[in-house]
Amino acid sequence: MDVVERLPLEAASAHTLPRLERVHRYELAAELCLGARTLDLCCGTGYGSGLLARTAASVVGVDSDAATIDAAVHAIDQPNVAFEVDDAHAYLRRLEPSDFDVVVCFDAIEHLQDRDDALASLRRLATAGVRLVLSMPNRCVSVQEKGSHGSDFDFERACDICDSFENVQLLYQFLAEGSLIRGPEPVTGSFPMRGRLAEHGEIEWANTYLALVNFASDDGQLLPSGRANLALAPVHGRYLKVLERANVDLWRTNARLGREQLGQYDAAAAATMLKLRDLERRAEEAERRAAAAQQRADREADNANLRLQEIERLRGQLAIERSGSIAGLAHVIRALRRGR
Repeated sequence: MDVVERLPLEAASAHTLPRLERVHRYELAAELCLGARTLDLCCGTGYGSGLLARTAASVVGVDSDAATIDAAVHAIDQPNVAFEVDDAHAYLRRLEPSDFDVVVCFDAIEHLQDRDDALASLRRLATAGVRLVLSMPNRCVSVQEKGSHGSDFDFERACDICDSFENVQLLYQFLAEGSLIRGPEPVTGSFPMRGRLAEHGEIEWANTYLALVNFASDDGQLLPSGRANLALAPVHGRYLKVLERANVDLWRTNARLGREQLGQYDAAAAATMLKLRDLERRAEEAERRAAAAQQRADREADNANLRLQEIERLRGQLAIERSGSIAGLAHVIRALRRGR
């Protein structure tokens, strides 16, 4: 996997839609891994391994990038989680069915160099009874360019992969809109919700496909048919305001150019089309700048939170050091008094 495609640890704790989408999948997998020896293949920064470990008997996270695994080791402090640096293909080939009860592999198959080899290894494990929880992004709704995340899977391809396994269920993950009303203090924990499933979504346009292999038929009821796992986070007004200003600027530019061009002769139509194309290019550039500004603002906020956490950690260490120094000084004084 490419390091760029991994969800950074700071992003894994942010209130963003990509984070909620990924965490939602891991929370579903955690329910399916209750009491199981679990492999989190291509685990990235390990936030998902930590979620799985809340219910699993043990979790081993494997990723090919040493720096990413090092970050995971320092960030995930749970006694039943371990991390290893290894190539996914080599690890799967060595794996014995008795090593794990469940293999979780999210947003990774599309990045592997030899996809057929990896799927063959997974089928070998599944045939021996190992349960699998896999996810595949839908290229039809992906904003990534060809060759990057989600570029190779659509509904038909996901069905083909599922058909290559026995005892498999295919689930569909959709992103949805929502509304949150809160007071001046942040909302903590769970709270009552009233909801209605008005639209079921077109499965060909699901954001992500999830394959459950070797699970009991009633396990598939965790998501559809009257029960949904919902994760809500407010859409930040600051970001929307940036888009709103960009839209206003674009509208004014369009209106001005329209007034200028409508006053010309019909013979200038070709030149007008060229100018409109240039306007479209500038509008796209304005949108990119707005998105970049939002990303910088988010990074600054995340860095500020990390700095505050580091300050609190250092204060805790200082308090411990002071306590130890005082205890040591008292011990010396008592020793001197006994020597008189």
